[in-house]
Amino acid sequence: MRIIGKEICYIVKPRNSNDMFVFSDEEEAYKVAERLAAASGIDYEVLPSYLDPKMP
Repeated sequence: MRIIGKEICYIVKPRNSNDMFVFSDEEEAYKVAERLAAASGIDYEVLPSYLDPKMP
């Protein structure tokens, strides 16, 4: 999905850290967050965001 020249992405990150994984597919992001939470015991959140294609 493209909105005003920017792509939507989904950031998966632990609630207590700035580490993150970025996905273009929402369903995949939620699956990974669930797996990471089950494996680590840490809560992960999925945050929709915009990825500017002009950024390096």
